[in-house]
Amino acid sequence: MTATKRVLDSQEGPARKQRGAAVHPRVSLCVCAAAVVGNCQNLEQITHKVYELARAASMYNVREVVVLSLDPPRTAGTSKGEKLSDSMLVATLLQYFVTPPYLVRSVFKKRFHKYFQHAEKLPRLAQLPFMRQDTPREGKSRYREGVSVAMERPAKMSKQKQFQQTKYVNVGASELLELRAQLVPLNVRVTVDVVEHKIVSPAEAYGDHVGAEAAFGYHVRVADTLVDLFLKSPCNYVQTLWCAAEEYWQGQGRHHSSHGSPTAVSAAGIVREGDLLLIVGKWDHLRASLARGQDQLAEGEGEEAETPAVSSPGQLLDGELLLPAAVMRGNMPTADATLAALTRLECMLERE
Repeated sequence: MTATKRVLDSQEGPARKQRGAAVHPRVSLCVCAAAVVGNCQNLEQITHKVYELARAASMYNVREVVVLSLDPPRTAGTSKGEKLSDSMLVATLLQYFVTPPYLVRSVFKKRFHKYFQHAEKLPRLAQLPFMRQDTPREGKSRYREGVSVAMERPAKMSKQKQFQQTKYVNVGASELLELRAQLVPLNVRVTVDVVEHKIVSPAEAYGDHVGAEAAFGYHVRVADTLVDLFLKSPCNYVQTLWCAAEEYWQGQGRHHSSHGSPTAVSAAGIVREGDLLLIVGKWDHLRASLARGQDQLAEGEGEEAETPAVSSPGQLLDGELLLPAAVMRGNMPTADATLAALTRLECMLERE
């Protein structure tokens, strides 16, 4: 899957104020790939589950979706034709749902296209402003999402002198759009003013709409362990909450308190600023991921390294987000629990 980044114009135009803007934390969501894929029998069922996650994330302005992996370690001899791992499949589908249809071939390599056979039949996420616009060929929208591509070269150049910047952007039209006075890095996601032929900030283009910081939806990353979830994050989470899911067996949800589970968080206890991480999933998955991360740290750093003294996922959490009493604790699929948890969180944040 091609990594996508955001390039902002250094001289941003005046951003429009978002209607009904309130002070809320920037929410990141974490789900375990094993929980999403576990009960599915085929690609179609997996696609529908991931679509529900993507719709909930875009609906509640989630800025980042982290896929927690429990996949077995890769071997050195993995081939390109090998089937995608659970975590990569979930992450790829999540990225697909926030990619405009006209950019799919530019963002994803050809070997990923076969996984979109069911996703392309589902409705677009109308919460994202660029998904509600007309196609570029109709020419009715001023702002376009695009991907920067290599500029034409008059002759072959040596590897030491290859271009790292370009002025051409693929916006899904019959011809590439040429920027008038800007150069951008290759293969990055940008928002373009197709009238002025310049890159603009997402706030300038979509300021009147709700989106992940008025941008192109959530970002996607894969965390191999619970340790990587925090240590490899691009931001510092000021608060981490957990919501139970996939706990179907009777009595299974009651054993967490004796294994370091956090206490329930109240509306007053939720931060109003900074980055908040919401983990939705099964407690046993968190424990397995934590143990796996500590084993990797011990193997990679040697015997003299000090492994973090964390014996339970509860030591990394600041509280548990409980759903309404009508819902049995954890007795919901991950996708349903995610929507319920984000709704619950939004309601609690609105309280004074």
